[in-house]
Amino acid sequence: MFAATGRKQTKYKLVKGDQLNPDNDKFPDRFLLLKNITDDKFQVVDFPDIRKYDEEKAFYTYKMNPAGLEYFTEVVSDLIAEVKNWISITGNEFLIDTKMFRLRLQKNESSADSSIN
Repeated sequence: MFAATGRKQTKYKLVKGDQLNPDNDKFPDRFLLLKNITDDKFQVVDFPDIRKYDEEKAFYTYKMNPAGLEYFTEVVSDLIAEVKNWISITGNEFLIDTKMFRLRLQKNESSADSSIN
């Protein structure tokens, strides 16, 4: 659905959590995403979990294949509708544990369970 453009972002860098704190064994795939402000100053932008071997891919720019746009739009619209419904029935509260969140594909799709990251 997404294709690499061959371009790579250069104004950001990743620092693995255990490089800052060697005792960080609770989140082994956690990084700090840092935006370069000056030569020696950075701003923390995010703290993503990136699976082993995907670190290098994190900086590549991707674009969506137009053939998948309609399907992607439908899936996102369905997700938004479900989130709105969940918020409505839970008293306007919506919490997500990103380590436990899973997308279950329909039976006619190829995979039974895919992680969302």
